[in-house]
Amino acid sequence: MVYFQRTMLGVLLAAFGIAAGPAAARCRIERFPAMPVTMRSGQPVTRVLINGKQANFIVSTGSLYSFLLSGSASRYGLRLTATSPDAGSPLVSTIDGWGVTQQTIVKTFTLLNIPLHNVRFLVADDKEAPGVAGTLGQGMLQVADDEFDFPDGVMRFDEAKGCTGEQFAYWSDGQPVSVVDLERSERPYARLVGHVLVNGHRVRAVFETETNDTILSLAAARRVGITPQSPGVVPVATANAVIGPKIWIAPIAVVRIGSERIEHTRMLIGDLHASDPKGEMLIGSDFFLAHRIYVSHSQSKLYFTYSGGRVFRYARHDVAAGASTLPTVRRGSHLRAAALFRRGVALAAQGRYDLATADLEKACQLKPTDARYRERLGQIYQRRHQYALAQQSFQVAARLNPDDPEARIEEVQLLIYQRRHGKTSARRVSRAAILTDLREINAKMPASSYWRLMLGRLYLGVHDDPAAIEQDDSWIRYHADPHGLAWARDNRCWARGDAGQSLAQALKDCDWALAHMGLAGQADVLNARGLVDLRLGRWQAAERDYGAGISAYQGAMRTFGVKFKRPKQLANLLFGRGLAQMHLGHSAQGEADFHAAERLSANISRDYLRLGLHP
Repeated sequence: MVYFQRTMLGVLLAAFGIAAGPAAARCRIERFPAMPVTMRSGQPVTRVLINGKQANFIVSTGSLYSFLLSGSASRYGLRLTATSPDAGSPLVSTIDGWGVTQQTIVKTFTLLNIPLHNVRFLVADDKEAPGVAGTLGQGMLQVADDEFDFPDGVMRFDEAKGCTGEQFAYWSDGQPVSVVDLERSERPYARLVGHVLVNGHRVRAVFETETNDTILSLAAARRVGITPQSPGVVPVATANAVIGPKIWIAPIAVVRIGSERIEHTRMLIGDLHASDPKGEMLIGSDFFLAHRIYVSHSQSKLYFTYSGGRVFRYARHDVAAGASTLPTVRRGSHLRAAALFRRGVALAAQGRYDLATADLEKACQLKPTDARYRERLGQIYQRRHQYALAQQSFQVAARLNPDDPEARIEEVQLLIYQRRHGKTSARRVSRAAILTDLREINAKMPASSYWRLMLGRLYLGVHDDPAAIEQDDSWIRYHADPHGLAWARDNRCWARGDAGQSLAQALKDCDWALAHMGLAGQADVLNARGLVDLRLGRWQAAERDYGAGISAYQGAMRTFGVKFKRPKQLANLLFGRGLAQMHLGHSAQGEADFHAAERLSANISRDYLRLGLHP
């Protein structure tokens, strides 16, 4: 790997006309061309070529090695072999605990338009992410210094000569510059590990771009005075093979990273599946999105300035100390469409939808033929409840790229949502027309497509239960992602409950999904299981499941706030519990639940009459 790093650095230096040489008398930072980075599901993704074919890779500062995700090797026609001893061991783990038993050689891996030959990748067993082929780890990132400017949608390799201290943050222009000392390692490449203060206690932290949200280990949380039973702590997820058995959101009085203080904030606490057993905290991409960062590997230091927005995803406000005196994201009409797009996506990842909308609208004006721009703009319109604009954007994206299922799926999903909530324009679209759209999408989609998970949910939304089950079966056959499996089995439980068939299997699906589902999906699973209970005449179980579902919904509202609000889901839970109570002879409680449900969704009783369920 040392040889590869030196070779790669030499290739990059030669390709961009940067001379290698001794340290300069004055500070000079040679900047390689920017590597575009787009946030995708909270993770920074860049585009590369595998033997001439485009591929998306996650930038992963917490991984020592670079990986291909399971399924990517066959998709790109790569031959797999057993891992060799110099990979570390027959079983290699990253910071997220991936198991690895195979590797592959990519003949030509193109990064920054520079072809690199015979590059080895480890292959992560049972690990996948839609639209992503692999990860770039430290073995590839540490060929030079790293500059992470995710707020502007880029990262760079830099070569610094003759620089010291805050000179590395060459862009600061009077902004406060914070510095974190990184641990030195005997290895030729290492994770970015430093120490921060949480409530005044020193905590060992790994800066990990692939982790969406900053998270503090339970052991470290206890040491700084926080437990799951502390006031204000709320659960977020139950058993999940990736993030650990349980996680919570906890209020934190103060976090100090370098000289930056983040006060009265909130972050995740939970078990960490870290390959570094001494790791106490993962500082995730939420931190990177709020800062511009320079990593000097020769100095073993991380320099950063604040760019704006929430430092941690679950903070309620912009909380970096002195935020009112620090600049927000740099605006500028001179930016090209691609730069505006990436910056807009980064802003959306922080929940700053007004600024994101402005950037993406401008990007679409500058480059009206790019389907990706229209699709992301539609997603942001939808988040802002601007449904007509969202629908229009998805339709344009689908016309621009008819072979990409994502925009069509987004369009149909929004249409079903609007019909369900009584939007006049959407109600004019018939169920038959929606089913025609879904069948067209299905016909163009590979059997192994990750998007079949969403397609199954859409069939369920128009009550084509056999088609929904077929999609879920197909997804489960090809995929092993535990989070996706929880949703697939939840979908299948719903479809079987809706159809009133295979109810014993439906209960097994719901039980498994509930054991592996995060807080945001627990109410949905309990809603589905409550329906199956009603079908089976298990009135007490139905009352219990619907009641637990209402509690889960209320917990999600407390945790995620108004953005989680789903009145139709709560109406279903209340009406279902009312039915169970009426069958148990609790007529007063049942009537109260019916009235509460109808205040949220006037036609909710009609949905249950369609199923043959009534008091």
